[in-house]
Amino acid sequence: MQWLQRALLLLAIMLWPAQAPGELSWLSTDWIVTCEPDVPDWPNDPLCDDESAVGVAAITRSGLEQASVWFKDLGFHGPDVETVSRSYRARVSDTVTDGALGLYFSGLKELYVNSTYYFAIARGETEAERRTTAGLQIAGMGAMVHELFHAIQHGYQPGEAFDSIEHDWIWEGTAHAVERVWLEQNDLHQEALFRPRRWDVPLDRPVDALDAYATSRFWHWVGREIQSPGDIAYLQDVFENDLDRRRGLDGVDLALRRFRTGGLYALYPEFVARALKSKWRRLQYASVPQQPITLSADSPDASVEWTGARVEPIASNAHSVPITLPTEDALGVVVSLDSNAPDELHLIVNGRLASDTGPRDVHTMT
Repeated sequence: MQWLQRALLLLAIMLWPAQAPGELSWLSTDWIVTCEPDVPDWPNDPLCDDESAVGVAAITRSGLEQASVWFKDLGFHGPDVETVSRSYRARVSDTVTDGALGLYFSGLKELYVNSTYYFAIARGETEAERRTTAGLQIAGMGAMVHELFHAIQHGYQPGEAFDSIEHDWIWEGTAHAVERVWLEQNDLHQEALFRPRRWDVPLDRPVDALDAYATSRFWHWVGREIQSPGDIAYLQDVFENDLDRRRGLDGVDLALRRFRTGGLYALYPEFVARALKSKWRRLQYASVPQQPITLSADSPDASVEWTGARVEPIASNAHSVPITLPTEDALGVVVSLDSNAPDELHLIVNGRLASDTGPRDVHTMT
């Protein structure tokens, strides 16, 4: 009989706290949406009338107003975006967005959406084409909420950290998580819009822009795990901290300590353990070295050694250890971790933290 045990090692370096920012109160939850000259048939096209029953401007306005009520009710500060009287303003432009479904410019305080998502509604001659355009429509509706949340983030963090690519694991990751929650609550969620992520890559050091978005799986999981209202209200605590130093790790850890002893360095190992049980588990590591061992009553001890293996901070490595047991004997299996940093590593076996039932570096199976 053969048991497959997967041991995952997580390196966590403790950091220390800090504090920060400011706030913007909500003027209202009303929006005005206007089309830029590059939108087809501007300015006479009724689709650009945000007070009409249909059209890209009206649909965008409705979506932004619904999302604004949601954010306000959850306690978030208002967005740092241009206003007209006591209404916020968004613009529809296919040129400015340049292929993106939405953009927020913090310096100009301007929020743009692309009209493509609206004109994709119910288009396509085949079922496959209609599914594709439906996906575009849903992505566009999520994008406007995503960009609105960037404007809200900027209200908390108007400094250099907001425009720093090194902080995209926070800004893009949390905005993508909010987008996901919004779509789920409105029965519009499509899993294909949310890519998996490799967890041997440090959480705070995504390999590219898309990888920064993919950290949303962590942020979303945290909200559910700590039972935060709307799954996202806790992000206010994150944004209210000083996120300038060390890619924001100090501030994130401090915020999460309000909800869980150990903060980021307690929650992240739990997240990795849960992630291994998801349908994306095979895509989460670049490679999984395998080394089988055989145990018997006469030879009950065996060890597997990976020399020179390095676990990056806020990341994990996976190893596959198929264990062969004699069918005639009922043996217990103890998996233990021997490393040069025992206080900075977590052992995870078959999606369970060793620390759930005992020492963080010893896991017992019977």
